[in-house]
Amino acid sequence: LIDGYGRLVGIPTQVETGGTGGIGFAVSVDALLLALPTMLAGEDAERGHLGVRLDLANGTLEISAVACDSAADDANLRVGDQLLAVNGESLDSFDTLSDILSSTSPGEEITITVQRGINQLTLNATVGSWPSQPAYLGCG
Repeated sequence: LIDGYGRLVGIPTQVETGGTGGIGFAVSVDALLLALPTMLAGEDAERGHLGVRLDLANGTLEISAVACDSAADDANLRVGDQLLAVNGESLDSFDTLSDILSSTSPGEEITITVQRGINQLTLNATVGSWPSQPAYLGCG
């Protein structure tokens, strides 16, 4: 995939068609560049997975669902928590969180700072692997 200036921005991975249109899925070129050394060494490149659904509410990332048995569930993240930082890096967008998790391997420990009501908490999580089946949302 290229942008309007001819720069490479992603690699198409899958297209789902049906009805009147379709949807395409791609890996960003940034994610590819992070994973490339691992893949060239003949190893599987895995991205970290937290296990939350997020909404952007009032300029903050708010948890709207937690996947059962995920890193988020194990760390006691809850629906309504506002994500403020991961490993001390402020979260101002979905992209920031995605970039952090993209550079984190499954099994790595991270610290997550959340606002829960009037309390600010720092929780520890062990990043998980992307599930092979859709996760059950409804925990936390």
